Amino acid sequence: MGIFQISKLRLLNGIAGQDRRDWDWAVASTYAAFTRMHPEWAASLFDMHFLTHRARPILEQYARGDITGTAHALANAWADQLSHDGEVRAQRVRELTPVADDFLCLFRNELARLKSYAGRIQGQTALVDAWPCEPSTSR
Repeated sequence: MGIFQISKLRLLNGIAGQDRRDWDWAVASTYAAFTRMHPEWAASLFDMHFLTHRARPILEQYARGDITGTAHALANAWADQLSHDGEVRAQRVRELTPVADDFLCLFRNELARLKSYAGRIQGQTALVDAWPCEPSTSR
């Protein structure tokens, strides 16, 4: 089994050791930038606890390259934690989805940066080489 397969297997089975510290750093660093862009959402429980617990499986899926609907999934997970329902939920998810997309853009840039400098994330995502992106600052 090559290093690529081992790294991918580690990601699929959960992140441990140095990879876990890198992952945690990527989320924390992304969140710091995100709070400067969207302080109102950071204050609305789109926070580190949310990102490292309820959103973690979504972010891991995203890092593996499955990006379809990820911003919407993050917005729904956020609404789940607040027990929003009905039209209030739908409105909040619509409002948060483009903001969650900004978070994901920052996150993929951070993953790419870590890959470039540390080389520890290499092989864990198929998308890192195809980035970077620019988050919207108009939302």
